[in-house]
Amino acid sequence: MKKPTDQSVITYTGPEGLKQVTLNSLDADHDGLRLFEIKSMEEFVPQQEAEKIRQEFVNRKIYTKELSNVSYLEPWTDVEELVKTYWRFRYIDPKKFEIKTEILIYNDVVAMYDYREGIFCVEIHNKKLADMQKGLFDYLWNLAETPIIGPGGRTSLM
Repeated sequence: MKKPTDQSVITYTGPEGLKQVTLNSLDADHDGLRLFEIKSMEEFVPQQEAEKIRQEFVNRKIYTKELSNVSYLEPWTDVEELVKTYWRFRYIDPKKFEIKTEILIYNDVVAMYDYREGIFCVEIHNKKLADMQKGLFDYLWNLAETPIIGPGGRTSLM
């Protein structure tokens, strides 16, 4: 695995690269993980592995805020403690802000990836960039709608 410096750019390739970027987010500190999401991680990590990663978020007490253009989610996890305690979800209308790629923001890291039309992953370690991205995320978070969250992470706006 590549080691970051205080200011570095690391690229990853293929499904293993996507998985590594996801695993790296388990290093999120007390400020948690902010996520612009298109789809659930099962798009690139098998369900059983995804559940292990989710359980690890619970074990490490990592809070996650997720923004998505998807207004309704079917149940997607059996890790209920994640959904009840550590996961917050909001819907933002794509007319206000269209999420075109997934972005993870935590600590001093901004990771961007897409797996739909050719996989790309880049992880940028830079405090100023991460702070700015956190501010943008938080601004959009405040514009977004809070759905009803049910068992397994099922969401509905009404």
